[in-house]
Amino acid sequence: MTTLGNTLWYAIFATVGNTAVGLLLAIAVDNKLPGKVTVFFRSIYFFPSLIGLVFVAIIWQYFFQTDAGVINYYLGKVGIKAVLLIAGALVFRMLGVFVCLLGASLRGKEKAFVMMAYTPKATVQAAIGGIPLSLGFACGDMVLTVAVLAIVLTAPLGAFVIDLSYKKLLDKR
Repeated sequence: MTTLGNTLWYAIFATVGNTAVGLLLAIAVDNKLPGKVTVFFRSIYFFPSLIGLVFVAIIWQYFFQTDAGVINYYLGKVGIKAVLLIAGALVFRMLGVFVCLLGASLRGKEKAFVMMAYTPKATVQAAIGGIPLSLGFACGDMVLTVAVLAIVLTAPLGAFVIDLSYKKLLDKR
């Protein structure tokens, strides 16, 4: 019951509260206020954007630390063979998407974009990666480690590739 209560509290107060505060700040900035007050409200309004960037920078720095970084930890645990396995799986996934698109009325550039856009999917790894470990299999830790590594590598890589390529490969019709 505590979990349900916490979820409801978050859904009601955090979501509605953030929206209400943002709306009030937007109204305050839009109104005719003295110069210093307007600058103050604009700073407060923009501050959450800066906080997000700072946290992302800290998290990425944590990921790539040489001695205790998450990515280096997982790579050290499973080795480069896991990265090659993930890369091979991505190639086969792209090949499968290509086969599915053979009958589609898309141009080559659009097919290439769809193939690249499908690479960051890690829902299966997230859903079943921990099952062998929970069942007590000897390989459970390795399977979970490769699943987490696949998620950590493919999600940002896919987002980066999509962001770089959509303007070049897709046209507005």
